[in-house]
Amino acid sequence: GEILKPAQDKLKQKNLDVIVANPIDLPDAGFGTETNQAIFLSRQGRKLEIAACSKLQLAHQLFDFIWLAVDS
Repeated sequence: GEILKPAQDKLKQKNLDVIVANPIDLPDAGFGTETNQAIFLSRQGRKLEIAACSKLQLAHQLFDFIWLAVDS
């Protein structure tokens, strides 16, 4: 389903620095798979869409995104 709007709402409601929205209803994403995809959102309005990749690659990209969001 739709993941962007609920993530944006939760980012604001909970006053978060960063939130990750990932689909759990797509093939090769979510639980029980070797890969995942996501949309990273920051409080400053940055948005990064990550195509399907290994969960380790996704974690590295998330770390970089958080580092930039907190450092700003």
